[in-house]
Amino acid sequence: MRFVLETSDDDNELNTALLEAACRPGTTVLVGDDTWTPERADRFVREVKGRGRQLLRAVAEGGGWLDGEKYRQKYGENALLGPTSSITKTVTKGIKEKWLPEGAVLPLTSTYDGRSSWSKTDGYRLPPHLAVIFRNAFARVYPARRGNPQAVIKHLVELYEEMGHSTRDAREFTQEFLEQHADDLAAWLEDQQAPAGG
Repeated sequence: MRFVLETSDDDNELNTALLEAACRPGTTVLVGDDTWTPERADRFVREVKGRGRQLLRAVAEGGGWLDGEKYRQKYGENALLGPTSSITKTVTKGIKEKWLPEGAVLPLTSTYDGRSSWSKTDGYRLPPHLAVIFRNAFARVYPARRGNPQAVIKHLVELYEEMGHSTRDAREFTQEFLEQHADDLAAWLEDQQAPAGG
């Protein structure tokens, strides 16, 4: 069965509710976006580096909204310093390599409280249809695996603490380590799961 919904209002609550309802296991949802097709979103998710990928995923999984303060509490005070540069570089690379169209812009935007000329980012927004596109892209590119990543994080934090680092620093070092070596760890896991002699 195929359903088609055409609208020009991306931020309509009904559209968002329909998209959410349609995103069930075994269903394919295609959202028409001239720039961010499912194929381009998949490629973007593969190409964007560590902290940028983590930020984009968090915003997509948050339904198009990420609260900056909560994100900092979870990942450290400096967690939102720099991840958008990785996203910007990936957009630029995509345009240069022609897998993104000329004029493509960042899929997400930052928000500020506006109370001063300089302030921390309040959070990040993705239009609801892009939240669906990127959430689906992450599910395709990085399918959920069994295991408990929190156990690994806890273990690494404990090791850094044993070396004399504060809990806060230990968490930041752990996050940096995992971001820096994510691709290496994924390759190692793939090698471990490969059949012997293959």
